[in-house]
Amino acid sequence: KDYQDALNRMNTAFLSKFMSDGFPLLPPTREKVEWMLSGTSLPPDELIGCYADLFRPVTVMNIAINAVMAGARPEYMPVIIGAFKAINRSQAQHPMFGSTSAYAPMTVVNGPIAKELSINCGVGLMGPGWQANACIGRAISLVFTNGVGQIPGTEGPSIQAIPNRDSWCFAENEAMSPWQPLHVDRGF
Repeated sequence: KDYQDALNRMNTAFLSKFMSDGFPLLPPTREKVEWMLSGTSLPPDELIGCYADLFRPVTVMNIAINAVMAGARPEYMPVIIGAFKAINRSQAQHPMFGSTSAYAPMTVVNGPIAKELSINCGVGLMGPGWQANACIGRAISLVFTNGVGQIPGTEGPSIQAIPNRDSWCFAENEAMSPWQPLHVDRGF
């Protein structure tokens, strides 16, 4: 009956269960999750990654739910899903799954989609004011918390952590870079 009261109670409950990054979350209602899923042609139950370090599967549905809570838009889904596929593909022990140092997932977006989504690659690219940068990075962080199980203080053992663990996403500025593009370095 009272949306604001329900929203406050949801956020309090998520905070108490360490299922939040500390910022207010948006409710992952059925309608909003379906709206988020419209950003991908993949089925909701498709497995995107299973992180051997914590033995937890991440599905398209899990990504969509956390993307809604992060304030993302459906058109961000290919980037968020792509980030998890890339992390999973590496098959390496990920330091952010078992280190006391300050690790955070960083997403560098390359290609036409960066411009389409207005992902900042210029001045202030790691700062506030860019919805795509903030929401994509935050969605990835929330999936690590709620999907993979990187709960601060337990399975996310960073002693000090770093603020950008909440959101670290930006585009590569190929035109201004003195180096060859990252995708070329990676063999694409």
